[in-house]
Amino acid sequence: MVDRTAVLPLVRDGMFAQPRDRRLDAARGAAMALVVLGHALIGVMAAGAETRALRALLITLYAAHIPLFFILAGVLARGGAARPWGALAGRLARRLGWPYLLWGLLLYSAHFLMSGYTNTALAAYAPWRILWQPPAVMWFLPVLALGLVLVRALAPAGRVALVAVGAAVLLAPYLWPALPQGLRFAGLVPLGAALGLPAP
Repeated sequence: MVDRTAVLPLVRDGMFAQPRDRRLDAARGAAMALVVLGHALIGVMAAGAETRALRALLITLYAAHIPLFFILAGVLARGGAARPWGALAGRLARRLGWPYLLWGLLLYSAHFLMSGYTNTALAAYAPWRILWQPPAVMWFLPVLALGLVLVRALAPAGRVALVAVGAAVLLAPYLWPALPQGLRFAGLVPLGAALGLPAP
């Protein structure tokens, strides 16, 4: 039974109206606040105020906020798990692909233009590199897209498949360090979807 005190009015999501859960919004807001705090701490530490306690706090923040975002994405992906593949591809292109290309190009271009003032200079302007090498913070969008595709592929098989494959993807970069380390977060999306699926 839905806790009506925790649900906001229905919001339109594509063709379907879904209740909005305040608890999920609060969790996402908390994760955003932790990201801001983490970036502020990095600046403080880079300015020379690094202490063992601040370093421990930073590690704790980064161990929590990014995984929380991907788990929540999985919990919220349960509605999209039933979409036809074509509808999912269109949604991913609009919601993740287009922002990735736009902001990735802007970030890459800004990095190139300010190469004389940054820690890592770009020797040449090659914006097509963003197709396989995400600039700066943009790595999370392709990883999120992969996680959502995994949810769509695995959800019909149920929770066991979501948990098994999610755990395998989560552990793979630790077992094979040649894999991109960000890949592990894609495994958290199916794990979050397993939490979000209704009981059989």
